[in-house]
Amino acid sequence: MSLKKNIPSFERLCRIIIGACIAYLGFLFAPTALVMWIAIATGIILVCTGTIGFCPMRSIMKRKIN
Repeated sequence: MSLKKNIPSFERLCRIIIGACIAYLGFLFAPTALVMWIAIATGIILVCTGTIGFCPMRSIMKRKIN
């Protein structure tokens, strides 16, 4: 399996910003510990896929950079 970049630059930037916001807001305002950890994990996944430029789900769906 090749890990070629399959996320465009604009979407990568959006993933990093939104992921960081989700993790930060989940840490500050989550009503329970479970919700907090889910929000942090989701944010970290978005930041990682944005930083790396590869998303496995996009690869499965055969979506590529135009």
